[in-house]
Amino acid sequence: MFESRGTVKCIGLTEVCFRILAQSWFETQQSEAGRPEEIEPEEVESVPAGDCPEGAFCQLCHDKFEQFYNEEKEEWHLRHAIVVDDKLYHPVCYKDFKVSLT
Repeated sequence: MFESRGTVKCIGLTEVCFRILAQSWFETQQSEAGRPEEIEPEEVESVPAGDCPEGAFCQLCHDKFEQFYNEEKEEWHLRHAIVVDDKLYHPVCYKDFKVSLT
């Protein structure tokens, strides 16, 4: 049952598993070494949630906005939101609305 290959002794499937794990580890090391620097994520358009009600929603699609804490500004914000004429919109919804007017 035992088979000796150099200093490594293998038992059937264990050898296969070891080779797969070793290959994956080496592939990971190679891909990390050749990987370009990480790209910073895009900044999400948001507005401060201060004066907005808990269930604030888009005036066009009526979906509620997700609240999140903006670490940089140290305040709560509504994600993917813009304010136009004191009304809340998703940037995409408002853009589509403006295109439909032309």
